[in-house]
Amino acid sequence: PYLTFRDNSYGDTIPGDNLFAANSQIKRNNCNHYCSRYYGIVNNIGDGTGIGSQENWDLMKNYANPGSYYSQQFMQYIPEWGQLKLCVYQNGQGAYLHDPIFYDVNEFFQLDVPIANFTADTTVVIEGDTIHFTDLSENNPTGWEWEFEGGTPETSTEQNPVILYDTPGDYDVKLIVSNTYGSDTIIKIDYIHVDSLTTSVDNYNSAGIMIYPVPAKDKLFISCKDNIQSVDIFNKSGMLVKKQKCNTRQIEINIADLPDGIYFIRLQTGNGIVIKKIIKL
Repeated sequence: PYLTFRDNSYGDTIPGDNLFAANSQIKRNNCNHYCSRYYGIVNNIGDGTGIGSQENWDLMKNYANPGSYYSQQFMQYIPEWGQLKLCVYQNGQGAYLHDPIFYDVNEFFQLDVPIANFTADTTVVIEGDTIHFTDLSENNPTGWEWEFEGGTPETSTEQNPVILYDTPGDYDVKLIVSNTYGSDTIIKIDYIHVDSLTTSVDNYNSAGIMIYPVPAKDKLFISCKDNIQSVDIFNKSGMLVKKQKCNTRQIEINIADLPDGIYFIRLQTGNGIVIKKIIKL
């Protein structure tokens, strides 16, 4: 880790460029008369390699102190641990006589790991439709790694990608967000439902199902040779606008409150799911 730094703009025999720090230069008055701190480090630093954080701290504490009457301080920053270690002069005693104080740098500087989240403009589509995904992650992410099961493309590094779904099924969506301080992952299981286009054509009498009148105005009537268990109505953006539970072969649905336009009706019957398209006037 990058532990401490020293002024190496002059010649000396301490190896390395980033291993040791003292209050100021480690020799007196920029001359060749080196102070006791200098010789303490030279005699105990070895070849200057493989120095861990604790050994570096001990070098400063045990050999870089000029005595208890000086307002010396030690500071060590370990980015891999997000830790700032500080020891200062207090109560008339030098810093080296006191235990260090530890700070969490992430809290100290409010360096926040992102929190992953996202949404989609719709989660129910017909095969061949596209979906717009929007990143809702917190704490200013700078990187995005998307995975779209069943989608095209299957991956994306855009913040707000647009994905094509052309195969019926239920699909997961995964997002990993990251910034300088870390990363976070969210997976939404079976988040996207893609229905088959072949069951969505305007063939209102197929599969023993009849929907009328078409176009519809205030009321919609549905009949089926099998029991209808539920009816979901989606607008053309894939948003669920009406839902009705039932257990009958015939059902009447009030659609007077819906704006004019194209809608998709998803019927759950005893034989599975059927999608129909209607027009409301």
